[in-house]
Amino acid sequence: MGIKQEFQEVRQELGSDEKVLTSVFRLEALFKKYKKVLLGLCGACAIGVIGYYGFSYYQEQQAIKSTKLLTQILNDSNNQKALEELQKLNPKLYEFVALKFALQDEKAQSFESLAQSSNPFVKIYSTYELASLKKDFALTQNFQAFQDLINLQAGFMFAKENKKEQRDDALNKIGLNSPLQEMVLRIKHYDIAK
Repeated sequence: MGIKQEFQEVRQELGSDEKVLTSVFRLEALFKKYKKVLLGLCGACAIGVIGYYGFSYYQEQQAIKSTKLLTQILNDSNNQKALEELQKLNPKLYEFVALKFALQDEKAQSFESLAQSSNPFVKIYSTYELASLKKDFALTQNFQAFQDLINLQAGFMFAKENKKEQRDDALNKIGLNSPLQEMVLRIKHYDIAK
C-alpha cells in the first residue's frame, strides 16, 4: 500500500504541474497574441507619468521665475525689463502688479487699460476706481462687491449737489446689513455733504 499511495501522490503532483504548465502556455499564447497592445499600454503609461511630472516641474520653475521677477519689480518699480518678462511669463500676476502701480499713481488712463482685463477682480476693481476718479457713477452698471461703495459715493455726490431724490435713490440701494449703513444714515439725517 505504501507504493500505491506514493504513486497516487506523484500522479496528483504531476497533474497539478500539468495544470500549471497548461496555464503558463495559455498565458504565453495570450502574451504573444496581445504583445503589441500590452507593450503599447505600458509605454503610454510611462509617457503619461513622465509627462505629468515633467509638466509639474515646468510649472514649478515658471512659478519660481515669476516670484523672482515680482521680487525684482517690488524692489525696483522702474525695472521695465522685469515688468515685460513678467507680462509674458505670467499675465495674471502682471495685471495685479499693474493694478498696484495704478493705485499708487491714481491716474484714470492706468485704470482704463486695466478695466479691460480678463481677470474679473482686476476688471471690477479698476472699473470702480475709474468711476471714483471720474466721479461718474453709472448706477446701472454692476460693480459686484464694490456696488455699496459706488452707491455711497453717488449718494454723497448727489447730497453735495442738493439732489435729495437722487441721493435717496442711490443710498437706498445699500443693504440694511451693510457695514456702510451707518454712513448712509449720517448722510441722510445730517446732510453732511453741505
